[in-house]
Amino acid sequence: MLEVRLGSEGGETFVGWLQPASTRGPGVVLLQEIFGVNSQIRSIGRRFADLGYPTLAPDLFWRSEPRVNLGYSEADRAVAFNLYRSFDVEVGIKDVGLAVDVMKSHPSCDGRVAIVGYCMGGLLAVLAGARHDPSAVVAYYGVGIDQHLDDLIRLTCPSLLHFGSQDSHIPQQALGRIRAAIKAMSNVEVAIYRGAGHAFANEQRTDLYQRDSALLADERTFKLLIDAFD
Repeated sequence: MLEVRLGSEGGETFVGWLQPASTRGPGVVLLQEIFGVNSQIRSIGRRFADLGYPTLAPDLFWRSEPRVNLGYSEADRAVAFNLYRSFDVEVGIKDVGLAVDVMKSHPSCDGRVAIVGYCMGGLLAVLAGARHDPSAVVAYYGVGIDQHLDDLIRLTCPSLLHFGSQDSHIPQQALGRIRAAIKAMSNVEVAIYRGAGHAFANEQRTDLYQRDSALLADERTFKLLIDAFD
């Protein structure tokens, strides 16, 4: 992935990583888990680019610790949760908006952009999607979406929310609130994967990865993008 500079509202700059596609087309802004733009996120970026979508992954923890790139050891998990506890969601949403603007105007992109996020990034995908007018939103196991239902129901683009039925970070009550909130919304779909837990689509976390659920979720994601960009 190529490093690009993004300007903040305060005049400072931070980085994002761009994975070009072979041809110009619609783009993806890819939002990280709490582990930063690590090898897993970069792998996902390459996957989207291979499908023809240039992909930009902004460094969302840059104000606390630039270029976070963590693994999944207990020590790295402790660092990640500390970073997340100090993360300002509202400021993060603005940074996502800046990334969307950069992606829309990049020569590799035709001006249409989807926002796709995982875990923390899943929540931010929904919140930014309600405010920054993307072509589509996809959230994988976004933690805390049920605490932002006012934003959820403001989504106007095709949107897809993936959840595992056994996600210890997203209890059944939270899923119930989300499903009730979107009941009358034809543009938002909730997909629940039976027996899958948190991070079920992260193949680097072998203790959590659920291959069948991950492949089905990705298949649904790619179909949504094809339809949204058609």
